[in-house]
Amino acid sequence: MMKSFLFGAVVGAAAMYYYGRDIKRYVDETTRDVRAKAADTLVNVAETIEGGLQEAADRLDDVKRSAQRGSAA
Repeated sequence: MMKSFLFGAVVGAAAMYYYGRDIKRYVDETTRDVRAKAADTLVNVAETIEGGLQEAADRLDDVKRSAQRGSAA
């Protein structure tokens, strides 16, 4: 059991030594579109949240103004 683990670790280290750059390049190229889509989605979510927060702030201001008008009358 321990020999198998050590053998696997040595083989994995050797593979990363010889093919590490190729694997990194492949992963970068393959995931580029996915990362770009994820970034676009995050930007859209942030814009939506900002819009919602601004709308909530505007509504709170309206409520405050209404309350002030009501207490002044």
